[in-house]
Amino acid sequence: MLMSFNIKIKEEIACQKFLPIENFFELTALLHFGCELEKNHQKTLLWFQTKSIKIARRFLILIKTFYPNTNSFLMTSKEYNLPHLKSIHVGIEKDIPLILEKHHFFTQTPSDFLLLLKSQKAKKAFLRGIFLCIGFVNDPKKTNYHLEFFHKDRHKIELIKTLMLHFSINAKQINHKKGFLVYLKESQMIIDFLRLIGALEIVFQYEKTIIQKDLNHIIKSSINFEISNEKKILTSANLQLQQINLIEKHFQTPNIKPKNTNLKMKNPKNEKSQKQLPNLEPKLLQIMLLRKENPDASLQELTQKYYQKHKQQITKSGLNYYFQKIKKLACEIETPQILAPSKEKK
Repeated sequence: MLMSFNIKIKEEIACQKFLPIENFFELTALLHFGCELEKNHQKTLLWFQTKSIKIARRFLILIKTFYPNTNSFLMTSKEYNLPHLKSIHVGIEKDIPLILEKHHFFTQTPSDFLLLLKSQKAKKAFLRGIFLCIGFVNDPKKTNYHLEFFHKDRHKIELIKTLMLHFSINAKQINHKKGFLVYLKESQMIIDFLRLIGALEIVFQYEKTIIQKDLNHIIKSSINFEISNEKKILTSANLQLQQINLIEKHFQTPNIKPKNTNLKMKNPKNEKSQKQLPNLEPKLLQIMLLRKENPDASLQELTQKYYQKHKQQITKSGLNYYFQKIKKLACEIETPQILAPSKEKK
């Protein structure tokens, strides 16, 4: 079974070595955010729960480091009756009052915690322990970037937000139907937080993934832009060809040639009934023929084709000017009833 991105980060952190003072405050966070106290008539137990064997091992190592006389045992349980989803329970049954006292287990308010976490290292270690217990980061390869902490206790969520803000990481807090949530959505803030708690290898992979995603997005946007631009060129060219064909059909000029400005009618017997070709300037006829010869070309390509054929320069704006004249002429042909009154006034 593939390891989730979130578990991968936590297990990387769990395998690192830190200073004793950092380990102490990390253990404090593990106790506050990952442990429950169980009391019965015979004895008191302290239970730590996690889904990672490496995090469970780290908890045991830290407990044994600071409290070598304590007894511990390990249990596993299935979640939702699924064999691949297991929770690991670490039980502590000795020196519990001492552990609870030294780590201020019953301290609740954020202000009380902040009095304990005076140094920068203490704050970082405490955040690291919290993340090992209740933190979640989604895979950056997915659509959105997301890091969150969820807890039923509002005071503890406010403490997390305050500690993150101390390192200029501005997390947002919302109420959840089952508790409270503090989260980050900006990729750079997520990277800063992961670097803060010591997940340096994952930070490198995270940044690499973001760069690759941004690059793919730029390439995709560029391709989409080119496709869209090509569609616009083809649509515009097809419309221009339709307008040219309409003009040719209307004036009985199936083959426009720029050299002959006065084209002869096909059927001389019916000259009176046929309409005469309007007095079009030679350059306009050249542009009409150029478009017919290059039906898929852009304006830039047409300027080059025009120069190759006529040895004269023409700009894109110049071409557009003539295409506007073609459009105007085609509109006059399509709507003679609208143009008729204006001619009478003249």
